[in-house]
Amino acid sequence: MKKPSGLLKLVDAVVEGEAVFFIGAGFSIDSEGNKASRLVRRLLARFLSLVETVKELDERSHIDRLGNPERLLVHLIANFLPQMADVATVAGFKKLIGDQVHREHTVNEILGSLSLQYYEFNDWCCTTFDKLLDAIPEEEREDLDLSRIDAEWMRRLNSDDPLEADLIPLAPVEMFHFWLADRWEQEANTYAGKALFLDTMGFADIRIMGGTADGNVRGDLLAEYYHGKLFPRHHILARLHREGWINPILTTNYDLLLEGALRLSGFDSSDVDESRACQATYCELDNVVGPISFYQKGQSLNRGGLIKFHGCVQAFRICRKRVQVLTNKKKADQLELEDALSLFCRYLDSMVFTYREIQNWREDSWACDFLRSLLRTRSLVFCGYSLRDPVMHDTFRTVYEEMDRKSRAVKKAYRGRNDSEVRFENIQDFSSEPPAFFIGTENEVPFHAYEVLRSASAAAGDPHRGSFHHEHYLGIQFRDSGNELRGKFPHYDDLFLAIYHLAIRKRQLEAFHIQARRLLSAAMESYERCLSPKKDPPNERELQYLLWRFKERVRLDEKNVDELFAKAGEATDEGERRRRRLREITYWTYGFSAGVMREFAMRFSRRAMFDLGEANLAMGTSNWYVPVHDHPVWSSWAVFLELGIRSVLGGRECTETKGAASQYGACLTPAVFRRPTIFLTAGSRIERSLHSRALMIRANSSTVGHHDASLPGNPFDICVWRLPMNERHDWYSAQEERDLRKKHQAIQPEKPRSRARWAPPAYELWQEVVRKPHEPSPLTSWLSWTAEESEMETV
Repeated sequence: MKKPSGLLKLVDAVVEGEAVFFIGAGFSIDSEGNKASRLVRRLLARFLSLVETVKELDERSHIDRLGNPERLLVHLIANFLPQMADVATVAGFKKLIGDQVHREHTVNEILGSLSLQYYEFNDWCCTTFDKLLDAIPEEEREDLDLSRIDAEWMRRLNSDDPLEADLIPLAPVEMFHFWLADRWEQEANTYAGKALFLDTMGFADIRIMGGTADGNVRGDLLAEYYHGKLFPRHHILARLHREGWINPILTTNYDLLLEGALRLSGFDSSDVDESRACQATYCELDNVVGPISFYQKGQSLNRGGLIKFHGCVQAFRICRKRVQVLTNKKKADQLELEDALSLFCRYLDSMVFTYREIQNWREDSWACDFLRSLLRTRSLVFCGYSLRDPVMHDTFRTVYEEMDRKSRAVKKAYRGRNDSEVRFENIQDFSSEPPAFFIGTENEVPFHAYEVLRSASAAAGDPHRGSFHHEHYLGIQFRDSGNELRGKFPHYDDLFLAIYHLAIRKRQLEAFHIQARRLLSAAMESYERCLSPKKDPPNERELQYLLWRFKERVRLDEKNVDELFAKAGEATDEGERRRRRLREITYWTYGFSAGVMREFAMRFSRRAMFDLGEANLAMGTSNWYVPVHDHPVWSSWAVFLELGIRSVLGGRECTETKGAASQYGACLTPAVFRRPTIFLTAGSRIERSLHSRALMIRANSSTVGHHDASLPGNPFDICVWRLPMNERHDWYSAQEERDLRKKHQAIQPEKPRSRARWAPPAYELWQEVVRKPHEPSPLTSWLSWTAEESEMETV
């Protein structure tokens, strides 16, 4: 039997609830764009701007407050840029990077050197900014304007590549920075420098650290805050989190991308009264951004948890805004101002950025102890995290090596004994899968990642595993500077699509085994109530055939996805082919099944509450997610609907591996849209754009999302199939059946077979799946009709 790949083992860990995702800066570097070089460029430009400003003020007042501020530049070069030792003045630095022939190379060399010493450079900047702020005289502070000098240095340090250039200006130096410098002038701290350091990088600017955690922002407006910055991987993490499989999510990032994806998926009760709209086990989110929030809500049950070990930009903005408002008041209450300053400074200590703060992180018992507990009991999945941080790296290695020593000691103690003498600590149980996975670059395997994986293997009882290659290392490709893939496969989004699809398929299969008999009975009952012919109830053979159909589908999806990831495409056309094939497979769950679940949820909420208002707006977006775990019946109907549509237009054989071409010349491609949508394309791939339609499925009487015609980027004729759904989980209520008969008699009384065309969709799909494997059905004709027919509504 073939051994499962690392991808399939990761999927099993996710479904079993053992996986905990540890998200680093590399996870969103191609969407947020905050590379180390960008942040270093902004810090260096601010430093040079302050040095030049202080020098001009000293020359104007004939006072040398810093003993020549250019000595700070010399100190920077001596500590971080020794290859530029001949530059001793600001003018010399300007000349160094002013040569148009070598400018780009020189700037890249400077930024590259500082990026390699990122934490040390951060620490140095905080201290230096504090000194430079203190050197500015009080009479100059109110009218201080650095915008011209800031812009000049940003222009000099910027990239010539328009895709890499940073066009967002530096934040101004404000009065509260000086208040912080004066408040603790005699104490050994750098609160003013730390605040200016964070402002310079752009923590207060939504264009750099995008998004919002404001609970009053809802629906499509919330999505606009993250436009272009949330990729499928963010939404998939949110979906898996909503299923309760990967709780909590750990991150060292400060941005709000994960919060945005989680809220768009349905978390946070301020958006929707979830308890009434659509029941879900995990519907509220605890955002842990420091020790206080961890002790208050970090141990909550049945709540989503996002643990931000190094701090959060939103908490920083809230504290900063309060201080900013009070310091700008002419008559501010001193007690209120002192309280705001103290709170702001306490949170500045929680923002881990500098070398000293990284070293002290191991003393933060709330974070370090919590991480050690997860390492001992769960499998960590490192995404976009290099593991180069010596403190974090030491924490991971220490715990895994401790687990290795414990297992060796137990094995030694029970060596030579019979199984009957070993009651709980059976020696065979100590050989298991390593409790760690790493997702990183395929071409450059990081040394630190392999060291942690090797330690995890030793902890699992296999010390010789993964010396040069480890199956738990999943390689990916990154986008280029233009945010393009250009044939690279797999990317982060490709890998996460595969993980989500295979995990959901496993859960759908469990639910379908339980609900299949009920679905078949409901389909027959609906048909009999509507059209009144006497038909035989579904027998055991039909039930087993239906279960076999979906079981084979799950097996083939697993096989095909694993083969796609077995070897990455080297050529551009090969990579694009693999990505296209992956989407044809995975979008059945990521787009179509999720859309069907959303339709049921909207239908249910409208029947229960008549009109949900803001809840409808949130649920009508393509990112809203209804968990399979909480609604297995709806999920089973989605499977039933998928199998029927595949049978009609996708061929009947479950062993298909080359797409969904059928005898009707059509190919099915599920779409990711706010409603369950399938592209029906005919002919060759070149001709498909000219012979394509989109079949959109909607719940009858659903008023959510009237912008169906805005299917982006596709010249398809959009046809809508209206499926009446009710809270009893079948498709027709008694009143709807009576309306259906009236409509049938009024519209098509002269056609002898018209009654079959008006049969309930559930019955028609059941006929396609189990009763008539070789004959075209009325549903086949129905789906083949053009948009002029009354049953198909062209939008």
